[in-house]
Amino acid sequence: MDYWPTHGWRPGKPAAFGLSQPRLAEARTFSEDKATDALLVIRHGYIVAEWYFEGYKRGQLHESTSMAKSVTSILVGIALDEGKIRSVGQPAAEYFPEWLQAADPHNRISIVHLLSMTSGLHWDSQEDTQRMKAGSNWLSYALERPVAVSPGTRWLYSNGDATLLSGIVRKATGASLFDYGREKLFRPLNLRRIKWGHDGSGTTDGGSGIEATARDYSKIGLLYLKRGRWEKQQIVSESWVNLSTRTSPVAKDYAYLWWRFPEGPPALENAFYAHGARGQYLLVIPKLDMVVTRLGRSSPEVNRKYFPRLVELILQSVEKGSAAVVLPR
Repeated sequence: MDYWPTHGWRPGKPAAFGLSQPRLAEARTFSEDKATDALLVIRHGYIVAEWYFEGYKRGQLHESTSMAKSVTSILVGIALDEGKIRSVGQPAAEYFPEWLQAADPHNRISIVHLLSMTSGLHWDSQEDTQRMKAGSNWLSYALERPVAVSPGTRWLYSNGDATLLSGIVRKATGASLFDYGREKLFRPLNLRRIKWGHDGSGTTDGGSGIEATARDYSKIGLLYLKRGRWEKQQIVSESWVNLSTRTSPVAKDYAYLWWRFPEGPPALENAFYAHGARGQYLLVIPKLDMVVTRLGRSSPEVNRKYFPRLVELILQSVEKGSAAVVLPR
């Protein structure tokens, strides 16, 4: 990095960064009728494409939906780096005395099971999420879910697991997930306007609930692209960045609250992304030194076709041999 966007991003012309303007224009055209609100392409730390649609403004806050889970993963990693959490293998029951009884199958759930969505807890994505959010104590609701299968044997996408991680960070650090994030992550990146929802007991929504601008989400992507470093500070360890974006053995395309590509072209090797409902994507492509942020309101049916095609168009925009671009000074 020849600069850091702590106090503002610098723009760059696509051609100067080895990208085809016509191909990027295709990505814009393809996105504009898909309920897209924002689309940003960042290469070598410079914004080379930035578009907003349907009245959405650059400085406008946008819901994260489940992209927040990846931020929760980062904060768990920071707590581990600081020794606040002992290890990913630590039993979750050490933070939840409700699970400490010898005959309780909950006491076999470890932190790594929550991070990889393999806790084995029963969770219906629609019904349980709605019931939890309707209550005043989300952590209590998640703690009361029965164990359906042995931990570590089945992958099941669960907002309950993310809520439990929020509770663990709070117990381990003495601060809510949001307050801990504000001190350790958001402030160093200068994310001053970010919001994060919580319940009546003060438990931060570990699975969703962030509101931030497209540019601010992109800073989080850049942090992980730079292996956890920001300016002269190692915000989260490089070892955690590597571990948290490594695919879980039980789920071919899921890591520790980050998504992976189970297969694809060489450029996507080691690529990963945060993903939320209605088409929120924060894509990090290390081989191309690139971050792509897309925010929107599109349906699951649209997103199943939209995201793969968007990634394809972005990859096609990269000119051959452009990885060695000399940055303008």
